Amino acid sequence: MPFYTQNLNDKDLVRNYGMSKTQTINMTLSTHYEDVDIIRVAGRHGDGKIQHVLNTMQNSSGIVLRKEGEKTVYITGDTVWCRGVREGIGYHPDVIIAYLGHAQGEGMHITMGTEDLEKIQSAAPYAKIVCVHMETFENQELTRDALRAYAMQRGLLDQLIIPENGDTIEFS
Repeated sequence: MPFYTQNLNDKDLVRNYGMSKTQTINMTLSTHYEDVDIIRVAGRHGDGKIQHVLNTMQNSSGIVLRKEGEKTVYITGDTVWCRGVREGIGYHPDVIIAYLGHAQGEGMHITMGTEDLEKIQSAAPYAKIVCVHMETFENQELTRDALRAYAMQRGLLDQLIIPENGDTIEFS
């Protein structure tokens, strides 16, 4: 099975860990694995307030997975709300795996928080949103408990799934 990466630097890195069948996903062309379409969309790892920091960070990207007769899934990756997230939602995913945490660094917001989540929910009110990536790094302000409280206050609990580490989620 191939191991997909978003850029050549990542491809070289995973090869060092023994992944010999690596493939970089082109930003402008979809890739296919068997009968699954794999579509890369842009992300932005930071809100742009300090450009010199953003220039040292790798660009992020999201992935849309489509297969005939199955639910379409969009994985945002490490990003803030940006044109690429709107593009990913444009594929009308049934499930969105949103990387949250509202991580801060160098005085800027580098991953999504509740404001970004509201934009996703507004743009895709039909989708189930699986909220992941919280509590993985010490610079993240948004916890699972805080997100649950926020979702309850806003009436979003039916649309959001906030799994604990190790949880398995199935969609029929």
